[in-house]
Amino acid sequence: MASTKTTTRIKPARFGVAALCAALIVFSLLNLSQNMTPVAKNNEQIDNIVERDEALTPDARMELFRRLKIQQEANLARKPSEPYGWSRLSYLRFMTEQDQKSAFAALRMSDFVSPYEAPQLPERALMWYKFHNVETLAQKTHQDILWQRAYGLERDATWRIAVRNGLVEQVGESLKKTAPAFYREWKARQQNEDR
Repeated sequence: MASTKTTTRIKPARFGVAALCAALIVFSLLNLSQNMTPVAKNNEQIDNIVERDEALTPDARMELFRRLKIQQEANLARKPSEPYGWSRLSYLRFMTEQDQKSAFAALRMSDFVSPYEAPQLPERALMWYKFHNVETLAQKTHQDILWQRAYGLERDATWRIAVRNGLVEQVGESLKKTAPAFYREWKARQQNEDR
C-alpha cells in the first residue's frame, strides 16, 4: 500500500525569494530611519551652507556651489529617492553651469521621486516654470498639474509665490484647466486681494 503521508518542504527558490524580501524590508527600514547612510546629515549641512552663502564674494560663492554640487551628486548616488536633494541639485547645477537642461533634468527627478511632496510643490512649480525654454510640450502641459498639486496641498505658499513672481493670472489659468473648484477659490482670493 502506498503512503498517503505528504510532507511540506519549502522549495529553495521560494525560500530565497522570501529571504531576499525580508532583507529588503530590513534595509528599507534602516534607510528610512537614516541609520544606513549619512545622507540626511549631509543634506542638512548643504542646506545650512547654501543659506549662509550670502556673505561670500561671488568667486568664493561659485567655488562653494561647485563643491556642494559634487557632494549633492554623491549623496544622490547613495540615496536617489531624496526629492529635496534633486531640487537642490537642480539649483546648484543652474548656479554653477547655467545649463538649464541639466538643471531641469534634476528637477524632473525630484518630481518623479515624490510628486506630492507638499512643502516642496510651490517652489517646484515655480522652478518648472522658469525652465520653460527647455521643456517639451508634455513637460509644459505638466506645469498645469504642478500648480494644481501645489495649490491643493499648499494654498498660502502657492499664492505667495504666484504674487511675488507675477504669476497670479497664469496659475489661475492652470487651475481653470485642471481643477475648476480650485480656480473659483483662486479667483475669489484674487478679488479679495484687489479690494
